[in-house]
Amino acid sequence: MARPLTPRQIEVMHCLAQGMPNKMIAYKMGISTSTVKIHLNRIYTQLNINSRLQALLWMSDHDLT
Repeated sequence: MARPLTPRQIEVMHCLAQGMPNKMIAYKMGISTSTVKIHLNRIYTQLNINSRLQALLWMSDHDLT
């Protein structure tokens, strides 16, 4: 991984692991759904992945669950 994830991105990833949709992640974190989408897109780019499922598999492989 070229750049580590930010604490906020890791928080989004933990919400994903709990099965939360973007709207619920936004509510929990006090941000807009657009901001959640931006976080997810940046996470996908940084990790070179394309989906929520791949993000969850990455978390499992890196002991972040």
